[in-house]
Amino acid sequence: MKVNYLLFGSALALLAGVTFTSCSSDDVAEGGANPSFDGSTVKTQFAINVATPNGGTRMSDENTQIAGNFLGIGEIRLFPFTAAPAEASNWTRNITLTDIDGITPAASNKIYDNVEIPVGTKNFLFYGFAPMGNDMETKFQKGVLSKTFPSAVTAAPSGITVELEKILSEDMSTIQGYYTTYLNKIEAVTGWNTATDVSLQNAYNQFTTIKTTGVRCGSANAVLKTVENLYNLAIDIKEHSSSTEVDDIADAIMTAITGDVNIKLTTTVRSDGKHYDFAFENNTDAKYKFPVNFGLPEGAAQLAFNNVNKFTYKNKPTLGGGSSIINVYNLTYPASIAYTANTALKASTKVFDAAQWPSTVANWDNASSWNALDDSWSNAVTSTTRSVALANNINYSVASLKTTVKCNAASLKDNKAQIFNDGHTQDQIVSVPAGGFRVTGVLVGGQPNKVGWQFLDKASSRDAVIYDKDVTDVYAGYNLVSPKPNYTLVFDNWKADPQNDVLIAIELENGTGTDFYGVDGLVLKGQKFYLVAKLECATGAGSITWPSAAYNYPKSGTNRVFMQDYTTVANLTIKSLKNAYSTVPDLRSIELNLGLSVDLTWQSGLTYNVDIE
Repeated sequence: MKVNYLLFGSALALLAGVTFTSCSSDDVAEGGANPSFDGSTVKTQFAINVATPNGGTRMSDENTQIAGNFLGIGEIRLFPFTAAPAEASNWTRNITLTDIDGITPAASNKIYDNVEIPVGTKNFLFYGFAPMGNDMETKFQKGVLSKTFPSAVTAAPSGITVELEKILSEDMSTIQGYYTTYLNKIEAVTGWNTATDVSLQNAYNQFTTIKTTGVRCGSANAVLKTVENLYNLAIDIKEHSSSTEVDDIADAIMTAITGDVNIKLTTTVRSDGKHYDFAFENNTDAKYKFPVNFGLPEGAAQLAFNNVNKFTYKNKPTLGGGSSIINVYNLTYPASIAYTANTALKASTKVFDAAQWPSTVANWDNASSWNALDDSWSNAVTSTTRSVALANNINYSVASLKTTVKCNAASLKDNKAQIFNDGHTQDQIVSVPAGGFRVTGVLVGGQPNKVGWQFLDKASSRDAVIYDKDVTDVYAGYNLVSPKPNYTLVFDNWKADPQNDVLIAIELENGTGTDFYGVDGLVLKGQKFYLVAKLECATGAGSITWPSAAYNYPKSGTNRVFMQDYTTVANLTIKSLKNAYSTVPDLRSIELNLGLSVDLTWQSGLTYNVDIE
């Protein structure tokens, strides 16, 4: 998912105005009691003015409104208070409004009639949400949030929660079982694990060895490329062997690869006439898309091997087991567009036409605009009130991460020398694909899975990792002047001091046509790989220019990596492939190989210029 032309660095002014009038100026004289007053409430006309986007950042073009489009606001809730709301204070009424759509610069008002507002109201909490996804595909495109709003009339803000939605909702054990059974049958071929032939020894070691991190990628795609390489290696072993025993073992390996009852392969002869390219027999079968068929990143399929349990999948870290293993059950969809305001109000005994209300952010923040309507606004709804406005603009309640990725050279070194560590193996020089490495996803760690009424942390831990795979035509190439950005919606990550740094990972595709070695072993051609960056929390006065208008940002003045209504910009540069991961690393770990240098500047949000070593 991503966000387009809504500037997180400034207020959206989504709710530019709220008017309450019981009837037209022809029917009611100004200054007298509102005839709908029943002793506790007044029925009013309720007018909302929506300022259309005028630049800025969000997630994907249409789905994040960067293109200047307006997706609408639904599930609107207004909660009136007699004083500034706090965690335990009670509201006096639940007010729901119909959806807002069709907003344009020329027609920006939405008028509601006969809305009951309690007398004595001085403040409002406002919540609204853009349309969300309702299946896997649209949840990645539009984002999704689960919401809890208390139904009691005298409820408190403490009962409001908003949660990220976890991606994995199905059991993966059946499909994982197909692949572990398949790989273990190949490993169990008699003779090759104890063979004296050096070629067979090397083949076995390459097939079973798990480098440094304790896991390697076990996706359907990675398994396919692994057995393809092994099959062609067995052909070469036979060609150079003069031993019948070696030939028989090589034949048995090849038969185990192509003869499985569940993993069916088709082969295509390469141009050399002796080697083969593999494909799955039925590429519409869900198991051949594992784990992408579950919505997970390819690198979330984490395969381990030991001499006792053989090949097994690791879906989450075990006690004492590998700091690089991510818990796949913590992966979530991106947040969706959401809006909120915690604001005082302006009340008038006069009646105004919709066209009279301020309709831009600048006018809404301009006192003279209000004085032109009425020079005696009050701050509370009374029995004589006919018009009411929110004193402050509506803001986004989520934050945006804007990422760009480029390479600093036309060729990059891999990590082969370190992996082999034999004193004579050299790193490979890997050419960057002509169009660049295709970026297929962004993962953002350190997210609270749940926030409260201020859209700030309500979780006991920050284990959620947002996976944004709605990435279109984004490539990390060399000599790019203006790399295409990607946008991901996230939660504000404020917490009690000290504020946390944040680890993110960029998912890319190995389109080099060759295998290369990353930090945890081989990244096969066509396989996804992951590069990690650390976004450090900015320090120092003036790092962020907070709005001068009273937008009532929660925890305003506390610098952190992600702030609601702000865009954090991460400009990433790949300088080598040494620290490429074949699996999604645990973005909570302090032991990850980053290889990054970070240059921070602040605009409407954080800007990171990151080199990936």
